[in-house]
Amino acid sequence: MFSGFLLSTFLFTIVGCRNIQGDPPVEPVVPEENGNRSFFLKGRFSFNNPDMNIFDLSLDREGNAILFGSSAEVVSLLDREGKLRWEMPVGSLPYKTKITPDGRYIAIGTSAGTLYLLEVKEESDSAVITLWEKELEKEIQHLAISEDGEFLTVGTGTAEEGSNTIYAFDREGEELWQAEKNTICSLALSASGKDLYLSEVAEEGTRLARYDNTSGELLWEKEGLVFASFTPDGENLAAIRAEQVVYLDKSGEELWARTLAVAPTRVEMSRNGEYIAAYSEFGGGKENLFFFDQDGERLWQKRIPDGSLISIASEGERIISASWREYSDDLSSIIVFNNRGEEVQTMEVASRIDKMSLTENARYLSLAGRDGNIYIFDLFAPREEPDREQRHVYYRPVSSEIHPEETKVTLYFYDQDARELVPVTRTVSHTKSVLQTAINELISGPRRYSNLSRPIPKESEIEVSLEMGTAYINLPESLSNLGGATQNIGMINSLLHTASQFPSVREVQFLVEGEKREYIGEGLEIADPYPSVRFDKDDIVLYLPYASGERYYLLPRTAASLGIKAGTTPKQLIECILQAARVLELPELGVRSVEIGEQEIVVDFADNFRKLFPAAELGEEAADEQEKMEESYARAALIVDALVYSLVENYEPDRVRITIEGEQWPPPEGYPPLEKTVKRPYYINPES
Repeated sequence: MFSGFLLSTFLFTIVGCRNIQGDPPVEPVVPEENGNRSFFLKGRFSFNNPDMNIFDLSLDREGNAILFGSSAEVVSLLDREGKLRWEMPVGSLPYKTKITPDGRYIAIGTSAGTLYLLEVKEESDSAVITLWEKELEKEIQHLAISEDGEFLTVGTGTAEEGSNTIYAFDREGEELWQAEKNTICSLALSASGKDLYLSEVAEEGTRLARYDNTSGELLWEKEGLVFASFTPDGENLAAIRAEQVVYLDKSGEELWARTLAVAPTRVEMSRNGEYIAAYSEFGGGKENLFFFDQDGERLWQKRIPDGSLISIASEGERIISASWREYSDDLSSIIVFNNRGEEVQTMEVASRIDKMSLTENARYLSLAGRDGNIYIFDLFAPREEPDREQRHVYYRPVSSEIHPEETKVTLYFYDQDARELVPVTRTVSHTKSVLQTAINELISGPRRYSNLSRPIPKESEIEVSLEMGTAYINLPESLSNLGGATQNIGMINSLLHTASQFPSVREVQFLVEGEKREYIGEGLEIADPYPSVRFDKDDIVLYLPYASGERYYLLPRTAASLGIKAGTTPKQLIECILQAARVLELPELGVRSVEIGEQEIVVDFADNFRKLFPAAELGEEAADEQEKMEESYARAALIVDALVYSLVENYEPDRVRITIEGEQWPPPEGYPPLEKTVKRPYYINPES
């Protein structure tokens, strides 16, 4: 068990610092509008209704037909250029819409329990006919159709009822069998439609079973497994068991199982069965996409955005992820990897993408947004390089700017590898409930291009109240078992540190659904309040240079946490900062002396300090050289800020002057000056 005392040993010593920030949110656009040809926009369809929901999205083999159902109670069929070929009102919500790979048959299941089978006679606007429809009384939650349209199997009923009914039909509409089941969590048919794989949730746990879909005969079942994916012939399948990916053959024999660092929530298998991609939708900043071959060898693993949709090409040559949940901006990040784990294409779309479908040949990708937009991309089309304006800002220097109508709040996000919590300053409008606002901003996530990751799933609903110095942070049940110990500790730490920035908060009490709990997750104690974590007025505080991917940040640390004893000289503190900076592969920076005067602090370096400020040498590759110079400017600004603000935080003078071999030295153009007067309050790592 993790006690309150043990948690404090995990707490990052970056609390109580000033403030910080990353890139401001930018309204993104699809490639056709901004010249970014990372993907080629082949077609687009829009309802012009920001409240329109797309329930299901299905493509034929070649991408000639894009089928979807919407909250307009209409089923629509598009061509690959986004032009409407056909639509049909269904009188209720079309939760499930499937099209066969040859584009010939369409199956529809609605919230009213109506099941349709239709046939597309030819590629024209009026050649879709209804073969039959059936009233199944309860809403259709699951639907699968064989690749030739010969078999159709559905699951009806709601999760609240605790049971579902399975119906199997042939192409003529004849009912082959039906059966009552526990709550169904997944249902899939083999390409021929003769094998049905079904996952149920019962009181005793999950169960995966294979049935003869022509008769309903149970062929085998396995406890503790959830169906994930299979080859079209049904010969091999992948399933999830707790934190494992399990690979089985058609007989149900377990061929191998691999335990992951985070519990997988989705597993996709290539149609040829040679590759398996396993993904955890909230990895707590850890690597959460794992790629295996059919023998269970892990080929690579990566961290991708939380809440991603995942799709894998039929031969496993491409793996595509799409997510809008990583950053605070309402945009979706689309990433394409090859089977070596190399990132080959990226794009951002100004929509919350929550449906994705890929053609078998991996050429056409269709995305559906929550605003009713449908996008069709050609992944094979020639691409241009992204606009240079999209390149990273490497570092944002410490800022003292603040406007009367603004408030600065400090938020704590994971770094790129989830090793450290990084505090950033975000600017928000004045509000009476700044504590709740800060928590809401923490939930909304880091800014894009920040190379930071979220410790809390996006759109989590966390309520905060303050009574007599105690901040009550009320977590929803969904966060009470977020994952492993690392994820839970990261979430609690980020909330605790964010709340502790306010002097009125003396302690933090965590609740779950309004009630006290002994533990959260894997034994992390939350029964008693945690004291606020802030720097003490007697603490020696240092700002250490830090890199998260290609972005640079300052991390506040107490001297005690770094093993620095009382009585350490200013020169020794500077040497400690320079020691931390060595991970940035900087030149050796020798400090000669530090003098603390009444009006200013003078830090004198050896001559090699000039190597931190290389002059620009723009030649034929001017753009590449400019990019290198921007990174050099950023590293120099980072080191100067670390030195200046560490000194003024601990000594009286607010002015710092840096000399080289006892002489003033002006750095080349583009670099920060080597003397600075600090204005308070100041905010480290500002987002803008």
